[in-house]
Amino acid sequence: MPFDDEIRNESERIFDSMRISIGAQASRTAITLQEFIEGQRVLGLSKEAIENLLLDDLANGGRIFGEFNRSLGLNIEGSLGQLPNSAAEIRFGRDPKRSKTWIAALVNTCPDCLPRHGEVDSLRNWEIRGKPRTGWSVCRKHCQCVLLDTSDVKGRPELDKPLIRTKVKT
Repeated sequence: MPFDDEIRNESERIFDSMRISIGAQASRTAITLQEFIEGQRVLGLSKEAIENLLLDDLANGGRIFGEFNRSLGLNIEGSLGQLPNSAAEIRFGRDPKRSKTWIAALVNTCPDCLPRHGEVDSLRNWEIRGKPRTGWSVCRKHCQCVLLDTSDVKGRPELDKPLIRTKVKT
């Protein structure tokens, strides 16, 4: 089935991207660990004391391991967030010339995405420039923006401006 093959290929592309990002984060964490250990040794801490500090960091989501865990979670969430859009493009047609409109959504839109709100471009050009959740922007895989068919945006005034960004008080 061609549709299943396309979904599988797109999934593999997304998972390859995840592997690269996770590997890079693991490398950064290894360097941070090395820096921390060497710094503590220079300060005269024993191996046992350093081990206890690292175990505490691990148990409590501290500076080193907390950052790694948060990054890992966001990487996975952002990468998996690409799947529905990719599946829809495959299912309903991935015409590279199809016109797509960038819609900035939700809270705390980053300074890279906000100016793109309402911009229209072809799917192919968005792929070159950077689609939501692909890592091109400051918000990287945290991005909550979407690309909608331009025909779906016309006649919907609520999409003319980015959504109001206020926190709801409970």
